[in-house]
Amino acid sequence: MNSLIIGAGETGVRAALKLREDGYAGTITLVNGEAHTPYERPPLSKSTGEPITLKPVSGADQLAASDVTLLTGERAHLINRTAKRVELESGATLPYDRLLIATGATPRALTLNGLAIPSAFTLRTYDDAIAIESRMLPGARFVIIGGGFIGLELAAMARAKGVDVTVIETQPRLLARAVPAEIATRLEQRHRDSGVTFHL
Repeated sequence: MNSLIIGAGETGVRAALKLREDGYAGTITLVNGEAHTPYERPPLSKSTGEPITLKPVSGADQLAASDVTLLTGERAHLINRTAKRVELESGATLPYDRLLIATGATPRALTLNGLAIPSAFTLRTYDDAIAIESRMLPGARFVIIGGGFIGLELAAMARAKGVDVTVIETQPRLLARAVPAEIATRLEQRHRDSGVTFHL
């Protein structure tokens, strides 16, 4: 029995380890599209005053000991459900009996007339975070689209480095789907006090 998991974030890693904990004896292959070992994403938008570093997903060091094959730097390209095979971008194919897709969501890229904007970034991966952090220079200007937790954390991180920050949120208030209005108002004021400009 072959179990294939596409996506080596926290969900993918924990699913692989849970299979072993529950006594699954078949092969488990974890496809990791990034060049890095599995890591946690929340710390990418949090400033500690130090350069951004990778924080391994809990249990990631147990994969080899649990007889889980980790394919790093391999991206799934095509799923053939009839043949039960996954084709990787490298051209290799992997058979499966059971398939779990644990890639998470992909943020929408900002484009202009259908073309990519070189100065527009999304924040989802460690490489994204490093690219953004490298541009956090005193006097730089950032526009952050999205006034959720990640956008606000990124705004705080940028302001701490002397960046001019504007946050654009389509909802009438920040964190509309996450916290009560009173808490959102306090968070907004705290960010305004630090110099963040908002367009709601």
